[in-house]
Amino acid sequence: MPGSKTFFGKYHSKEYINERRHLRGLLGYYIKYIPMSWGVRLGLSSGILTRYGVELTPNVFDATFRMCCEGGYGTFLSSYMVDYEKPFIMLDIGANQGLFSLLAAQNTKCQQVIAFEPVATTFQLLEQNIELNLATSRIKAVQAAVSDHAGQARIFLSKTHSGGASLSQSTVHSSDKTEEIETVSAQQLNEMVTDDVDVVIKLNAEGHEETVIKELIKTNFFPQVQAIFYERDVRWVDPNMLKNLLEEQGFKSFKRVGKEPRLDVLASREADET
Repeated sequence: MPGSKTFFGKYHSKEYINERRHLRGLLGYYIKYIPMSWGVRLGLSSGILTRYGVELTPNVFDATFRMCCEGGYGTFLSSYMVDYEKPFIMLDIGANQGLFSLLAAQNTKCQQVIAFEPVATTFQLLEQNIELNLATSRIKAVQAAVSDHAGQARIFLSKTHSGGASLSQSTVHSSDKTEEIETVSAQQLNEMVTDDVDVVIKLNAEGHEETVIKELIKTNFFPQVQAIFYERDVRWVDPNMLKNLLEEQGFKSFKRVGKEPRLDVLASREADET
C-alpha cells in the first residue's frame, strides 16, 4: 500500500507516541478536575485538593494549575521548604497561585512568607488560595514584581500558562498580550525583611533571573539568604553567569533538578556533603 510505511513509521515514532501519551494525560486530567471545579462553583467543596496537600481555587485550563494538581513540580523544593529546621523567612518571587508559599507556611519554623505576584488575575487567585488555606496570618501577598527599579513595567503574558508571564520579551512564552504592573527594588525589599533570621528564596522570573538576583544582592538582608531556588533555562539565560554571580556571594552548592534546556537549581551557602 503506497505510503503505508511512512504512515506507520510516523505512528510508531517516539514523537507521535509522546504526543498521544500527552493527550491521554490531558484528557484524564480534564475528566477528573472539571467536575471538581463545578463542585467548588456549586458550593459542594471549598477548593481543589492538590497532590501537595494544599487546596487551590479552580483554574483548570491553566498549565501551572495542572502542574500543582498533578504533582508536576516533584518533591525536591516542597520537601526542602517543609523540612527546613531553623527559623526563616521565605521570599516567593513569582509566587503565581501560591503553591510553594502555602507549603512553606506549613513549616512551624517559618516566621513569614512574602509572596510576590504582579499579574492581576493571578494575584487574585493567590489571595484566594491564601485565605482558602487559612494562611493569611503567615503569608503577605504583594502585587508586584522584583526588578531593578521601583515603579511600573510591562509584563508579557502567556494565554494558557500563567507561569509563563515574563518581563523579558525574549522568552518562548512571550506574546503580544501585555499588562502594566508594579515593580519593587532593593529599597522596598529592605523595608519588608527586617528580622535577623535565615532567608530562603524561590525565584521564578522567566528570563529575568539575573536582574532579580543582582537586585537581591543589594539588599541589607542578603547575607542572611541561605538558599535560592531558581529556574534555569539555557534558551534565555546563561547558566554559568548565574552560578558565578552567586559563587561570588558565598554560595557553594548548586544542586540541579530536571533536564536541559529547562531545569531547577538549588543554590546554597552550605557545601554539598556528597
